[in-house]
Amino acid sequence: MSLFTTRAFAISCVEFVGACGIALSSIEWLMNARHLRDEGLLSWTISQLRHRTLAHGALSHLLNPLFRYPGILWLHSIRLGAAVLLVSGILAGPVRALFTLVVALTTVAISLRSPFGLDGSDQMAGFIFCTLALARAFPGPVAEIAFLWVVALQSSLAYFTAGFAKLVSPIWRTGVAIPGISSTRMYGSRSASRFLHGRPWLSVGLAWSVILTECLFPLVLVVPAPVALSLLAAGMLFHVTSGLVMGLNSFIWSFAATYPAIWWCNTEFHSQHLL
Repeated sequence: MSLFTTRAFAISCVEFVGACGIALSSIEWLMNARHLRDEGLLSWTISQLRHRTLAHGALSHLLNPLFRYPGILWLHSIRLGAAVLLVSGILAGPVRALFTLVVALTTVAISLRSPFGLDGSDQMAGFIFCTLALARAFPGPVAEIAFLWVVALQSSLAYFTAGFAKLVSPIWRTGVAIPGISSTRMYGSRSASRFLHGRPWLSVGLAWSVILTECLFPLVLVVPAPVALSLLAAGMLFHVTSGLVMGLNSFIWSFAATYPAIWWCNTEFHSQHLL
């Protein structure tokens, strides 16, 4: 674990895990390209109607060639290629910074083009690479430290807000949410739904374990290492379980990408004898 005390290694790990998630997301989009066609569920012809500036005027003329089918496939392919090159580790210096920017811009563009069906992992992925691109535009220790702290704090805030929203929700407090989600067609699982049926005590326990983990997660930045590892393990268990049950493959990668930054910040916090 001492490897994560090195800023460069921690940043490389954030980039590697995040780029793996980006690549997986792009592959999923390309394999389901039918939904992006003009007659598809996520067609740009319909999506651009959500705001008049996207449907009419100069901006629409600028975006149409890129966001309409098959132009959107090129956007996903470019993002996939850039992410794979970042994962490979063969890039360095300004070239690496350039491809980081490519991943950031294409991720933002894809979110603008198809905001429907995206979740917190997509937002986190965009945040990570936009922040990393900014940090690499101004190379140096100050930018590296700022990047790691910003990512760690953003991740902690995301967990806390999600946990607080569940805490004030009676559906989550009573344990109804988990069997409800598992029984849906889009995000559910028949086996999980059958297993939870008739076990309300288990649903309540799972719901409160998620609530407590998310609400307490920001403490991961300052608590002793064993406690921090426990919180990270609990968070990862939540993401892996949710990803498997709900079929959200990229859900695992984007938040896991923030963990090296979180661990570095925890180590740095204790090394400065702030406790």
